[in-house]
Amino acid sequence: SLELTSIHYYNNQDSNIENWLKIIRWARENNHPSFVGELADEFNKCGTECGNDGSARANNIKDMVNNFMNSGANGALYWMYGDRGDGFTFKKGDPLCTTLKALSQKFR
Repeated sequence: SLELTSIHYYNNQDSNIENWLKIIRWARENNHPSFVGELADEFNKCGTECGNDGSARANNIKDMVNNFMNSGANGALYWMYGDRGDGFTFKKGDPLCTTLKALSQKFR
């Protein structure tokens, strides 16, 4: 049988990432693959009108992915690329694009 650990982490809903990192470390210690099936951080509600170009979210995501991957996760997926208009979605030109590209190269 295949045992797999998957979690979803949204920074605005659960700021205690340490609990999730414990689960990832447990999976690694027990030779179970694990991944973050959904990962997101909410963009400042007022966005560019407040001078926020998305770089704070990009930095938060970089830190989150580094924490998960360095704790033993086998991968992480960001939710979501597109034009939904919610606080989690990103699209072309968002600083998150550059951040995710760099992370994908780092954790090949």
